[in-house]
Amino acid sequence: MVKFKRLSPEERKRQICIAAKEVFLEKGFHNTTMEDVIAASKMSKGGVYNYYKSTTDMLYDLMLMGMNLRLSVSDDFIHKFQDLSLEDQFVELLF
Repeated sequence: MVKFKRLSPEERKRQICIAAKEVFLEKGFHNTTMEDVIAASKMSKGGVYNYYKSTTDMLYDLMLMGMNLRLSVSDDFIHKFQDLSLEDQFVELLF
């Protein structure tokens, strides 16, 4: 018998958000229903509703994930290129 590792709540929310992102890109945010995301996530209805009450809540978390990723990339860049002036770092980050 194969045992599956139980995902943490953060990992499960990420799984749902990744499925939601794909549906949002395919159908558009306003045309996406909770049922669409549930089908794409391959989770039960109760499993998804345990974490999210609406697609707007998912979109909010997707935006937070994007902001956190950008902050992480920026921070890594600044540490890697400390020899650049602040202005040059800023320009590099923008482009």
